[in-house]
Amino acid sequence: MGLKVLKGFRFTLSQLNSGLYLQVDVCSRVLQKRNLLEIFNGKPLDENKAKFEGVTVVTNYGTFRNYKIEKIDQTMSPSSTFYLEKKGVNMTYIQYYKEAYGVTIKNNKQPLLKAVKSIQKVRQGAKLIEVPEYVYLIPELVSPTGMTDDQRADHNTMKALAPFTKLEPTDRMRKVRTMIDKLNESKGLIEIKN
Repeated sequence: MGLKVLKGFRFTLSQLNSGLYLQVDVCSRVLQKRNLLEIFNGKPLDENKAKFEGVTVVTNYGTFRNYKIEKIDQTMSPSSTFYLEKKGVNMTYIQYYKEAYGVTIKNNKQPLLKAVKSIQKVRQGAKLIEVPEYVYLIPELVSPTGMTDDQRADHNTMKALAPFTKLEPTDRMRKVRTMIDKLNESKGLIEIKN
């Protein structure tokens, strides 16, 4: 099948006339088991660009953070340096991932992925403009989300995923209620309520 499913919750906070409301729902994200470098391997750069620029990937280190690939940058590699503001030093991506996450990058010649880390809103005169902050990711340390067309067309794959992605209403309510109970028992939330 070549897929894995991350299960979690989606939280939406809304302010209505009668007060704040928190909506909690169960959600899941389907990931490819192979990392992006394994999928790239041997394919021409143009084909990879057409297929993966604009795709969402999830990091395989630290927290499972989502990024949307803006560009596959052939001019950058894990040996490229960047300025790390926290430490006030230049370092390579190889050094950074080793020190920050204990991860050893195996392929030092792979291109890097330029992705938007966050978007800052900055006032420029009377206008409010959005300024993206970029981050470079290592293809061997991320996996693409979603399924290929072949996987979607495979009845057995879809059947195997259904128990994880399409919960029965009673199971969905039970999981949501368990999460709400945990939130209600949280000391931090009790302090906010009071």
